[in-house]
Amino acid sequence: MEKIGISKIVEFIRLKDGPRQTFINNLKKPKPPKKIKTEESSDGGDYWSTSIWAISNAYKNNKPILIKDKIADLFERHGKATAKTSKDMYLQNIQILHNVEDYDLKVFKPQFDLQYLSKPKEKSIFKIKDIPVQVLPQYVFTFKENDISKIGAIWSIAKIKGYSIEEIGLFADALYRYLNLNYSKDFEINSNYCVAFDVSSLQEVRYSTVENNSIVTLLDSVMDILKPFLK
Repeated sequence: MEKIGISKIVEFIRLKDGPRQTFINNLKKPKPPKKIKTEESSDGGDYWSTSIWAISNAYKNNKPILIKDKIADLFERHGKATAKTSKDMYLQNIQILHNVEDYDLKVFKPQFDLQYLSKPKEKSIFKIKDIPVQVLPQYVFTFKENDISKIGAIWSIAKIKGYSIEEIGLFADALYRYLNLNYSKDFEINSNYCVAFDVSSLQEVRYSTVENNSIVTLLDSVMDILKPFLK
């Protein structure tokens, strides 16, 4: 297994011991190309790609109308689709967009001029407890505050029925580690703008809430549970 996404770690931890080993064994198998998209999270598949992309685009450009435009586009695609799986996928993405269309996405960015950085694929995979993990935020951005160069990131995620706040905390924790590993030599991490945002439930975790102990991160303990199953 070359890497594991945080969404897969969440799926693993929701299982009991017997199904956990089967789940890991299946992850290790080479995956054939998918003809039909399946319900996965934004760091593991493309089921949510249309809604996540639209939300991310609206966030970056400060244009909520882009979400409404994508809703109209997906309704049109839904009408033309013949397969039930495709129709269901379009409806799920439409629901996500309806959730977010009136949400103020500006709360996830500081009120400074932002510079968006490229995110090389080789930076997305790193080890936690010797396990290769992949972190795929939509945006990593820098800004200056009091003449200090700072960095933040946003990672929008989605899942049918959403994630618990503790599960969203796993994404926020992994995101902070990603920023710390790849960018902390040149920038100060602003943990208030290191955000995991569940667009399914409209719940968020900023890493600052982990730092002040408002939310307890379970990532290290989860990786300790996962590790024996990989042997």
